[in-house]
Amino acid sequence: MLKVDLFKLFELFLSEALDDSPDVFRLKGWGVSDLVMGGYDLTGFVSDFHMYERWNSINHGGKWVDINVKNYFFCDERLGLGFETVGVRLVSLLKYHRSLKWGNGFEFYFFDDDLKDGAVILQGGKVLRFSRRSKRGSYRVVTLESDFFSTRFSDLSTGMVRATMEFYSAEKLHAISKETRIGALRKLVDFLRSS
Repeated sequence: MLKVDLFKLFELFLSEALDDSPDVFRLKGWGVSDLVMGGYDLTGFVSDFHMYERWNSINHGGKWVDINVKNYFFCDERLGLGFETVGVRLVSLLKYHRSLKWGNGFEFYFFDDDLKDGAVILQGGKVLRFSRRSKRGSYRVVTLESDFFSTRFSDLSTGMVRATMEFYSAEKLHAISKETRIGALRKLVDFLRSS
């Protein structure tokens, strides 16, 4: 169980304050020994790109949701943090982002025309990947990622999104939402138009 709720974790993530706050994850530091002592599991090979990850529970709107905290490394070099989430609505996080007065600079990308899986880039270097299971449901956040502070991997998250997905402007999403019966898209467009 993490010490903060999901919105506070999201705020710390966006402001890049998590690197100074290992205590949020009940850790003494970000070293490998701290992660292993904290119950984090190694995924990958330490001689290459790898991570230490651990599933936690976090409060979100009075309910507990699961979140996988991922600490990325390349060999001995710590690259940064990312998260995998279960059941968190995209529009809820975007509304919270807007309430922090950080603007509306959202870049939306989708894998294909069915608009099922996509990503939004925030603040130029933060990525929320999202998906929907049905045409009636909402978009749910799958991962929260960030470009790494390493110069070798500086734009890995945003670069992958821009290289593998198609950009959709707010105007294009609005036009498509008029023609389709995708509830998740309509909720997203309603949010975008409310700014």
